[in-house]
Amino acid sequence: MGLSRKYNKPDANLIMLAINLISSMKRDASLFAGRGVSAGDISAFEALVNNFKNILSDTYYHALIYGIAKSKKEARNRALASVIFISGYFEQKWGRESSEYKLLRIKGVSGMTDNNFLIACYNVVTAASDNLSILSAIGLTQSDIDTLDSNAHDFEDEMNLLAQNKAIRSQKANERTQAANELYSNIKMYSSLGKIIWYDVNYARYKDYLIYQNDHKSRPADAETLS
Repeated sequence: MGLSRKYNKPDANLIMLAINLISSMKRDASLFAGRGVSAGDISAFEALVNNFKNILSDTYYHALIYGIAKSKKEARNRALASVIFISGYFEQKWGRESSEYKLLRIKGVSGMTDNNFLIACYNVVTAASDNLSILSAIGLTQSDIDTLDSNAHDFEDEMNLLAQNKAIRSQKANERTQAANELYSNIKMYSSLGKIIWYDVNYARYKDYLIYQNDHKSRPADAETLS
């Protein structure tokens, strides 16, 4: 199960919130220093922002997976065409009701799951190789069998590549969520401290440390409190 986000706004909003907060903290660095927040702490906070910005978005991985899935489908279609082409020789020689044709195990091949389809492809390669000496008389060639074998391997490679990238996407989503949660925890901590510094001192600067600006006309005593 993936990690849960503590912040339900778009990533761009989280980044801008952090950038604006850092700007205010640098302006008020001496006051933060009096509260135990050093310039190094602010730099570390800024590093969290940069780290989060550099993590590729899920949109990137979605597009990548979409492209691989499309390639997998194309590879499957090529393998399917080879299966149908070779099975035609079995049908021509022995008929669809023959034991030879049934040994191909391709009933409903178009609707098979990817794993079952791959097994069917290699089964046809084996059956065709075993019967090449007989079927070559009506046109089947070793090249035809090699083409199916190659197409099946291409399809298998695409299947594996898709599975790998789906796993990477899930991993990166967790990494991004973890980074977002860490960033938001820092935003909450420093915005809370900024409000303490400016509470009943300077309302304009107090507002610089509000995470939510819904009640922008309120006085500090009525302003947003972090949950």
